Amino acid sequence: NEAHMHQLTLAYLETIFDISIEQKEMNNDTYFSVTIDMSGFSNNEQQIKQSLNCQAEVIDNIITINIDGHRSHTIVSHYENNLSLCRENVMFSFIHVLPDLGQNIEQDNNESLIAPMNGTMVSVLVSTGDKVIKGQPLVIMEAMKMEHTIKAPCIGSVGEVYFSTGDMVDGGTELLAFSPEEEN
Repeated sequence: NEAHMHQLTLAYLETIFDISIEQKEMNNDTYFSVTIDMSGFSNNEQQIKQSLNCQAEVIDNIITINIDGHRSHTIVSHYENNLSLCRENVMFSFIHVLPDLGQNIEQDNNESLIAPMNGTMVSVLVSTGDKVIKGQPLVIMEAMKMEHTIKAPCIGSVGEVYFSTGDMVDGGTELLAFSPEEEN
């Protein structure tokens, strides 16, 4: 039986918490080992991690936690990526920071000069100063074993190419500077 691991990142005000939760079993009892990266509270570069072992039960939206014989109840409210924890007249609201998968839905068009997702630059077809026409292939990326051809959105010129063949590119990154030709 492998342990069940869960990783999540929560933001509270300006502080980011990286949390690891491992579900374990011992003598037919289930418990959780929770590790919270507390480096957001520190002004220095030192990593601070706080770990605790607890037993927990979740029924509907109530978490009952038993830590060293101390039992507490917390009501959980979750909407989209907002998470609120309510206990004893206090509410903490967090934002669940979702991982960047390089899929910027707003930039999901064929005329974008932005990497559609994380990948590798396969081919750079233009150079700085090149004049291009609408629809002309500029660069080719490979992401998730598929090739993505980034094309010129209109007639214009290439200002600067930011990546070379073989470079790793993060999703949402601008690939090159482009100046559209002014219409007369």
